[in-house]
Amino acid sequence: MLNIGLLSFFDEDEGGKYTIASLRIAASLLDMDNVSVEIIPIPINICDEHLLSEIDKINNSDFEVIGMSAYVWTWEKIRKISLGLNRDKIKAVLVGGPEIQNSIRSDWYGDELFSYGEGELFTREICKLLIEGANIQDIHQMQKIANAEKKDDIYIIEKDGELYNSIPIYTFDNLKKLKIEDFCTDYCFYETTRGCPYKCGYCGHKFRQIPVTFDKSILENEIRFFGEVGLKRIFIVDPILGGTPKRGKEILSMFNKYAPNTKITSFFASRIFG
Repeated sequence: MLNIGLLSFFDEDEGGKYTIASLRIAASLLDMDNVSVEIIPIPINICDEHLLSEIDKINNSDFEVIGMSAYVWTWEKIRKISLGLNRDKIKAVLVGGPEIQNSIRSDWYGDELFSYGEGELFTREICKLLIEGANIQDIHQMQKIANAEKKDDIYIIEKDGELYNSIPIYTFDNLKKLKIEDFCTDYCFYETTRGCPYKCGYCGHKFRQIPVTFDKSILENEIRFFGEVGLKRIFIVDPILGGTPKRGKEILSMFNKYAPNTKITSFFASRIFG
């Protein structure tokens, strides 16, 4: 069994310990044989002393793979975590996110697998390679892994490629598999689509030029869950709700049907809906 820990840096003032990025990556691994995945929540404002304590917990656990998201507000913390991990136990450290292309990486441990782009398929393939017996040195020699090409020391994931979205994450059974028993019903981030056709360049959704949507049955299951747990507020991070006017209306109809008491914050582009 390959034991995977995905770090989730959260804001204690906002509520909810589990970021949408960590949850979607976790969901993509749930159908894999011989893989166990768990999300490790860490406060974004954690002090150095408590961060060292979290590193000790990871080193004393059964985790063999650690995954971390690289944003400007997490960069220094994840660097310290990687430097402190026991490489005798940890087989691979995966670091993915937009800050990878903007920050110096020479002061890291040196064996991290850096990636830029949507990480579901890439992470699945890394897990398969490790289960089959590959070590981190073998993996670093690979020029192409899943939908990613290596450029310098970064695996650049194909833009506008396949979207892995076969498993709903917000269900009682799947949250239980991830050992999440403290799902916050006050506030939740959510996504129903990825990408935006516009090239504003300021919102962070420019990785995909062509919006792709999550399977409607997955969204329906997840929205039904929000209603069943009595979720109070939700922020849908889609740059354009649903990707198209028709899809956006369908999603709002699902909320009206299954979670009518959930307050929704979402974005409609005036160029489409105005």
